[in-house]
Order: sequence, then C-alpha cells, then structure tokens
Amino acid sequence: MRMRISKKKNWRRAEIAEVRTLIDTMTNKELCSHFNVDSVTLQHAFNKYNIKRSTEILQKIKQKAISGKNNPNWRGGISKDGARYSRIQRGRYPERKHARDAVYRALKDGRLVKPERCERCGEIKHNLQGHHKSYEKDRWLEVEWLCIKCHRIADKELEQDLTCLHE
Repeated sequence: MRMRISKKKNWRRAEIAEVRTLIDTMTNKELCSHFNVDSVTLQHAFNKYNIKRSTEILQKIKQKAISGKNNPNWRGGISKDGARYSRIQRGRYPERKHARDAVYRALKDGRLVKPERCERCGEIKHNLQGHHKSYEKDRWLEVEWLCIKCHRIADKELEQDLTCLHE
C-alpha cells in the first residue's frame, strides 16, 4: 500500500464526512490506513476542517495511553525519574546503600584514596566508580576502582557468577 507523503491532499466532501463519522470509532493509525495517508496529512485535515473527537473518547484514549506498557515512554518498568528509581533500589537493596555510604565517608576522611587509573584497563579517568564484589558489612571498604565501561563488565560478571551459584 502506497502512502501519501505530502501534507496536502484534496479531501472530498464525502471523505471529510466519513472522517467525522469514523473519528470516534477508529484510532489515528486505523484512519491513516483507511484513507491511505500518513499521520501528518491526517492531522492537517483535522486542523483544516475542524474535526475533533468527543471528550469522552479523548479521556478513554488518554487513560489507555498513560498507563503502563501502553505509554510510549515505557522502558520495561525502569523510570526515567532518577530519584524515584534510586528510592526503590535503596528499599530493595539497603546493604548496597550502606556500603556506598561507607566508601563515601572513607574517601572524605582520607581512609580510602581514589586512584587516577582504572584498576582493570589502566586508563586515566576522572570519574572512576567503586565496584563492590561483596556487600557484607566487614567488606564495605574493599572496593575496586573502575571506569564506567569496566564497571559495567564487572557487574555483568558478578551477576553471571551469582546466577551460576543459584542454579
């Protein structure tokens, strides 16, 4: 099926009348395929001929679009709101929060010193991250200083090791 690319379409009166009757029963995607136009052309027709959906239908569409997997911003349950995501993670894994806080305090006190180079690849990086192999209380300050790339790899390795232990 060939789609029109231009915003301009010579809409016939019968087509406009049909759009007005179908607008509350079909989605924009369905209307586009029905009239063989793209979404921009359809929106242009809505604006030009003052075609609007009823408020009840708009409310249903908004409720459906906003919630969960129907939302276009859905990313598998991980929120883009960093503070909310962090709060959830702190609740799930309080030992990790305590370990990170202990490293932060040790850095401030001078008990730990962050090196200039990644301990795996050896590159000089300014934003090294502390990688914990274990979150046990007596091992909180046993940290491997890694660049972001190496830290991701180390986390994947640690995750694979944990899944092997649970099998």
